[in-house]
This record gives sequence, C-alpha cells and structure tokens, in this order.
Amino acid sequence: MATALQPPLQPGDRAIDFARRDSDGRPFHFYERLCGRPTVLVLGAAPDDALAASLDQLGEAAVALVQGTVDAAAAFASRTKAIVLADEDGAVTAAFLGPSPSPTAIVLSPTFHIAAILPIADHGRDMADAVAGLGTAPASRVVGGAPVLIVPDVLDRGLCAALMDAHETQGNVASGMPRLVDGKPALVEDPSAKVRRDHTITDPALGEAVTSRLTRRLLPEIAKAFCFQATRFEALKVVCYDAETGGYFRPHRDNTTPDAAHRRFAMTLNLNTGQYEGGELRFPEYGPELYAPPAGGAVVFSCAHLHEATDVTAGRRFVLLTFLYGEEEARRRAAYLARARS
Repeated sequence: MATALQPPLQPGDRAIDFARRDSDGRPFHFYERLCGRPTVLVLGAAPDDALAASLDQLGEAAVALVQGTVDAAAAFASRTKAIVLADEDGAVTAAFLGPSPSPTAIVLSPTFHIAAILPIADHGRDMADAVAGLGTAPASRVVGGAPVLIVPDVLDRGLCAALMDAHETQGNVASGMPRLVDGKPALVEDPSAKVRRDHTITDPALGEAVTSRLTRRLLPEIAKAFCFQATRFEALKVVCYDAETGGYFRPHRDNTTPDAAHRRFAMTLNLNTGQYEGGELRFPEYGPELYAPPAGGAVVFSCAHLHEATDVTAGRRFVLLTFLYGEEEARRRAAYLARARS
C-alpha cells in the first residue's frame, strides 16, 4: 500500500514506497528492488506501442504502473523491456498524482528523491535525457563515521537565497553560548568557543515555507533513520560564519544546560555550499571525517554528539539551524520553564 507524502509531489521530495504485483503476479517492493540507482516511474499512461517504445530507451531503469489487473500488466510487459507493475486499485497512482492523474514520468535519483516530473502526453519525448547525470556514485569502503543522517534537497535554491537575504537585510546579532549566570541560563558571547552571527526567522511567510519543507522532507527521514517521531522545532535560525572574522564553532554538545535538555536532534542545513572554504562539520568522537552536504542538504544528528563547525577560511558560510524534539520532551521543557519562572 502506498504511504506518506500527499500530492502534489515536487522535485526534492522523496518518492513514497509501495508494493505491487509484477507482470508475473509476484510481489514487487519498490524501494527494496530499485533504490540505489536512477529510476523513471511512469504513471497514468495508456499502455500502448508509443509508450513501450519510449520505455525501451530506458530498459529496466523504467517502471510502468498499469492501472488494471496483473493480466493487463503481463500483456504490456510482453511489449517492452521495462518493469511493469499492476496498480489494480489505482491507489499508488493516486498517491503520487492525486485523484485525476495525467500521464506522468517521475525521474528519481539513486536516493529516490524526485529529480524531475515530466508530462508524457506525447510519448515521443526521449525520457532517457531525463536521467542523464544521475548515475550512481562509485562504491567506497566505510571504516568509520558518525551516526548522522544526511538528507539532500530539503530546500531549493530559491528558498536558500531567500534565507540568506533575510540574514543580510532583516538584522543579525553576534551569537552567544548557553551559560549559567547566577544559576540561570543566559547567552553569553565567548569568542574562544564560537564566532558567528545569527538571524532568527520572524517573517511569517518565510517561516511557513521552511517549516512546510522540513515537515514534508525531513521529519519522515528522521522517523525512519532514528525511530523517533519529531513533532516540534525550536526557533529557525539563519547563521553566518565569516572568514574575515574567523567564523567557527569549537567542539560542543547541544543539550548540556537545563534549558536545552529537551533537545533530541540538531539540524544543520547548508545554504551556499561551494561559495566558501572550510566550515565542515566534524564529530571528533567518531573520527576525522568532515561532513559538508550540498546547498539545500541537511545533516541531522543527536544533540548528545560532540561536534564542531571548522574554521571558514575563505568566504562566508550560511546555514539554517534548528533543534527537534517530541511531545514528551515538550512536556519536560514546559515543566522546566514553569519552575524557572517561579
């Protein structure tokens, strides 16, 4: 059965998983069989000779979902090299495209994020062009690394640019470190630990646009990777590490003071990767590896992990930051705040 995202899907979303019977009547589990390689999923198209010819340019990189019985899928499979599945009740097609689908090809990267959505009312389109440049990366042997989640394409370039503009035009302040002052939590500037300037998003439209994408593209990945249902964000901050002032954040944890004890996961989302040097994430407890997702991509990790943002040595690094937690943590936070006010 289809799960998760509601249409309309957009480039950058991760494809929903599903299981359907193939043309031989056997169960076909979409992610298990195909995730890890470029794939074109064709939905809502008439299973005719023109479609078969287009699919044959892709071979088993193409999957056609036929709305009908297994026998109908088998009849079409005999005319094409593509994988053909039977969407007998139309539920998977509707989950991707809505209740009134038009013929559509969904191009998926090897991570099964949507790279493109193409109308195929005209079967003459060469769909092979759509998967150019989406080849799989060469395999490498992993001998270490921190237990972190990397999610590409959480935000598009336009939204990344809008966030950087907000930092520049709507005000920013020197970032402080959480410290206990006279027994109470406070933010105190400490250049020995961090040099950074922060903008907290207050624009309602911009905040809603970011929250919508994090909810749609990030929270399901956290639930799957860490078996944790994040339901709340702290304030969304756009921060800047500037090489001219020595931008960095020395090794630290994100949940060590009473006001931060509710935090479960931290999110670091790069906004302009490639426009600066340095500024990678490092988790010294787990080795020397450096983490730097492409612009729009996020790293999510436990707030208990020791981590640092290395020195930006040229240019300026812009990042979207927040902390995530769930309902039980929210109750504990509310109780702490009530005690602090009394």
